[in-house]
Amino acid sequence: MKLLRHGSFGSENPAQSAEDSSIQDLSSVISNINDQRISPMVLKNCMN
Repeated sequence: MKLLRHGSFGSENPAQSAEDSSIQDLSSVISNINDQRISPMVLKNCMN
């Protein structure tokens, strides 16, 4: 899983890059991607 942020500067959304290189928005699962928000439970929810 490759985590990233996408969107306009200053209003980016968390996302992941899928195996087919498409971008899947994760804003319904996590509000931001940083070391304080990423946990094993959050990563598991992102994979579903």
